[in-house]
Amino acid sequence: MLFRKKKREITDSDKYRSPATSLRSDRQDACPTDKRSITLEQGIMANALTIQAIIRTLIKKGVLTQEEVLEEIKKIGEETKRQQKT
Repeated sequence: MLFRKKKREITDSDKYRSPATSLRSDRQDACPTDKRSITLEQGIMANALTIQAIIRTLIKKGVLTQEEVLEEIKKIGEETKRQQKT
C-alpha cells in the first residue's frame, strides 16, 4: 500500500508564489529549511536573466530589434519618472 501526502489547502499567499520558488522573508510562517527558498537578490537576478533571455530570443527571431527594445526601455523610464512626480 502506498501512502499519499495529505493535500494542504491553498492560501492567499500561495496564489502569488511561484510553484518552484518562494522568497525568503522574516515572516514567522516562512520555513528556514525550505530548500526552495531564495534570497531577494537571487530573485531579482533570476528575473533579470529571464527578461534578458526573452529579449535575446525575440531579437534573434526577428520579432524585435535592439533599437526597439532600447526605445521602449527609455519610454518606460520616462513614464515612471512622470508618475513618481505626481
